[in-house]
Amino acid sequence: MKPVLRCATYSGFSTDQQRTSSIVDQQRNLLRYAQEKGWQIDPDFIFADEPLSSSGSDRPGLQHLLAAARRSPRPFDENLVDDTSRISRSMADAARIREELNFLEVRLVAVSQNIDSDDEQSDVMMTVNGLVDSLYIRELAKKTHRAEWVVNDAPGLRILSQ
Repeated sequence: MKPVLRCATYSGFSTDQQRTSSIVDQQRNLLRYAQEKGWQIDPDFIFADEPLSSSGSDRPGLQHLLAAARRSPRPFDENLVDDTSRISRSMADAARIREELNFLEVRLVAVSQNIDSDDEQSDVMMTVNGLVDSLYIRELAKKTHRAEWVVNDAPGLRILSQ
């Protein structure tokens, strides 16, 4: 009989504009996935950051997850996230975090993208998705700055709602 895998979860906002129910939605998705696999989520290792954007790795919940993964004996076998963007939208940060979890022998599973670090193609898939995540945050920043320009530098401009 295979031992039951012990899971931690991490949920985070993509942007600080995200609706507050997002964390609950992510956790529900991760719980459902773990139950389907017969895995156990330890309530002591459910980590989240709200309403912080996932563009950097200095988020408290993420840092608590990594600190827990470094414990000996290791309290969980894998970490579930909704998708790769929840770890970080910075390619460098995401790669560093993936490498650290790999070194600590903690699997990383991006549930919505069906990416599991135990899969031999996971590095390619996480890199491709990481590139998309990184591009998304850069484009979002451009659009945010553009909107700020309209509001601050074009006071006579009227924006009509639809």
